[in-house]
Amino acid sequence: MKTWERIAYREMCGGCGKLLQRDDPVLATTINGLRRKLLRCAECAGPAPPDLPVLGPRQNFTKPMQALKRAIPKDYTNRMLGERE
Repeated sequence: MKTWERIAYREMCGGCGKLLQRDDPVLATTINGLRRKLLRCAECAGPAPPDLPVLGPRQNFTKPMQALKRAIPKDYTNRMLGERE
């Protein structure tokens, strides 16, 4: 099935090898039974439809990582080795 969409991460065009940036319109071809999408840029596949929605802003993933750092004690390596202070 072929659908026009905007990509959320950098990828390469399968036709010309052009590096596609985030939010570029691509023609995505999916094959039944496969997870991989075949991507074609607007130059290879033709013009993208004008009503293609723009992706929203990227989410910041540093906050969950900071919460994880607080959850792990600083002396976890000593505790794993069985050493005491």
